[in-house]
Order: sequence, then structure tokens, then C-alpha cells
Amino acid sequence: MPKILLGVTGGIAAYKVLEVVRQLSKKGYQIDTFMTDAARLFVGPMSFSALTGGKVYGTGSEASDPFLHINLAKESDLIIVAPATANFLTRFASGYADNLLLVVLSAFRGPVIVCPSMNFRMWNSDAVQEAVSVLESRGVRIVGPDIGALACEEEGIGRLAEVSSIVEAVENELSLIFDLSGLRIMITAGPTREWIDDIRFISNASSGRMGHSLAVEALKRKAEVVFITGHTALKPPFGAQVIEVDTVSEMMAACRERFSWCDILFMAAAVADFAPEKKFSGKIKKEKIETLTLNLKKTEDILLSLSKEKRKNQFIVGFALEFEDIENYALKKLNEKDVDMIVANLANKSIARDKTCAKVLTEEGVIAEYIEIPKRLLAAELLKLVSKLFKSKQV
Repeated sequence: MPKILLGVTGGIAAYKVLEVVRQLSKKGYQIDTFMTDAARLFVGPMSFSALTGGKVYGTGSEASDPFLHINLAKESDLIIVAPATANFLTRFASGYADNLLLVVLSAFRGPVIVCPSMNFRMWNSDAVQEAVSVLESRGVRIVGPDIGALACEEEGIGRLAEVSSIVEAVENELSLIFDLSGLRIMITAGPTREWIDDIRFISNASSGRMGHSLAVEALKRKAEVVFITGHTALKPPFGAQVIEVDTVSEMMAACRERFSWCDILFMAAAVADFAPEKKFSGKIKKEKIETLTLNLKKTEDILLSLSKEKRKNQFIVGFALEFEDIENYALKKLNEKDVDMIVANLANKSIARDKTCAKVLTEEGVIAEYIEIPKRLLAAELLKLVSKLFKSKQV
């Protein structure tokens, strides 16, 4: 059975988490617990050890084992923090690692669920909302808080999510951990660059976040990943085979070489549609030229080329970026390029941003729509959809 690490921080809602672990333990999950010193003021560690049968760690636990944080990160399938205080949220988002839980989280590469609980004024503060936004952009799932009566005898948003909601979130995440195990996924990301001379190039504002998020989420779910990326500021996803390319022709060559290997292709790169007919050597000197005319030619259509080579059991996901009428443009692209699914993004709400607005389409039309969703969360949702559709295609 999957192994869970539970983090309990210092909020009065800590007592409610006992019911969460009771229900998860009854389902057979192995649970170890970390409790902050403040959490122990509300609930004793014996309560958690009695319900889970697992170990309970505290702030000094790492003293006896200098590699405990690494071992817990490797051995845990999921980490859940409940209740999560304002202090924890802001410190986690800022990268602090001054207790065992935060150190483990810094080394952990699997799914993380955080369940906030605090006064509504604290929840609505700029610092907490900024922390939540940062964590969501990194793929952390936030469950709650709910609206209702608070311990301080006020009402508002800040209550720990219902036990059933937390248990459901844990089971949903755990069900996905091995969902892509054994599948080979190729993902393209980032912009391409087409050179005018040896200094200047034509490109676009793509950050590469969508493709990068897909790679990270696919690796979480135990897929093999080949990640083909243009120039971005993002660190390569740990665990993927990373291939760095520059131009459209380089991306085309890398994709063609590996396309037959993959089961699923996500063509998330922002590939240039045009390139200069001629590249100047060295650097064009502006002192010698009053005006410069560039003749542009169409680049190779990587997605169309690969779709013509698609095996019956392969699954291809394309991406469309438009300012208007995105649904019709996406359906046209879906049909012309013979792909299985299209993710249509609204350009002014997507490019170079952490969040996006998107519609997901198949030949049946729109099957999902997302508004202002962090790209890491969208990546997780897309992988759920693709996993289901891919498996149905194999029947």
C-alpha cells in the first residue's frame, strides 16, 4: 500500500486530523506523522501513533539520523499537511527548511496536499494568498479552507476542510501515482529561435512552463519522459531525458528521432511559424544600413509531420494559442493535423504567465474547460484526461 507522511502544524484544528488518519488507516494506508512543537500543544503524539501504528517525528528527530529527511522523501508516496497554518504556508512557499517537515518537502518529488486552517483575516492576508498562489504554481494541491464558524467565535473562510474532502483528495492523488507507470511520454516545450545573424533571432514570449509542468507531473506518475525543449529559464525536470534544441529544424530532428519510441506526445512547444530566408554571418552593423528588410519563409510543421507517422495506438496532444475564437481554431487544427486532443489557450491569459485559461477538445468537441488555472494544476488535469483516453484507445 502507498505510504503517507502527515505533517501536523500548530492549529486548533489538529484534533480533527485524528479522524482523517483513522479513516485512511482503515483503508490500509501506511502513515508516519511529523508534529511541530506547537501541534503537540493541541494533540499528543500518542494519539497519532495509536491510530496509525506508524512513527511520530518531532522537531529533533533528525538528530539521531542525519539522512532521515532524504529517506522519508524517498520512501513517502504522498505528503499531506493538515492543518496548515499561515506560518507554515508562508515558510513553505519561501523555501524555508528549518524543521524536518520542511526539509523533507524540499527533497520530495511526489504529490503534496496542503489543508489550510486559520482565521479568515489571516487567510485573506496578502502574504498568505501570495504563498498559496506560489504553492499552486508548483503543483501543490490546496484543499480548503471552508466557510463557517471558527474557533475564535467568528465566522468566515478559514475552517479546515471536511474530513471527507481531505480523505477524497488523498485517495484521488494516490490513485494517480502509478497511473502512467510503464508509459513513454515525449514532451516538447519552450520557444524556438530562428537566427537573423549570429547575434539576433526571431522568437516568441513562451516561458516553457506548460511543457515543463507536464514533464514534472508525468514523472510523478512514474512515466518515462523525453523532454525536448527550446531555450528557457527553467531548470530541466529531474528524472527526464532532456534534449535541448534551438531552431525548428533541430526540434524537428529530435522529435522524429524519438517519435517511434513514445506512446504519448505532448506538442507544447511554441514553434516558430516563420524563419528568415537568409542568415547573415557575424553581426549586421546598423551604421552601414538605414533599413533592413527580412524575407521570411514558413518553417516545417512538426506536429503535422509527426501525425502522418503516427501508429494506431499512439496518442498525440497538440496545443493552440489564439486571441479569439479559440474553440473553432482549435477544432480546425485538430482535424487538419489529425491529433487526438487539442489544448486551446487564450493567448493574453496564458503566454509567459503561471496561470492560463484553456479549453480541451477532442473530435467530440470541448471535453473540459479551465479558467485562471495554474499550469502545474492544468498539467495534472491533462494527464488524467490523456491517461483515460489513451487506455480506451488501446481496447
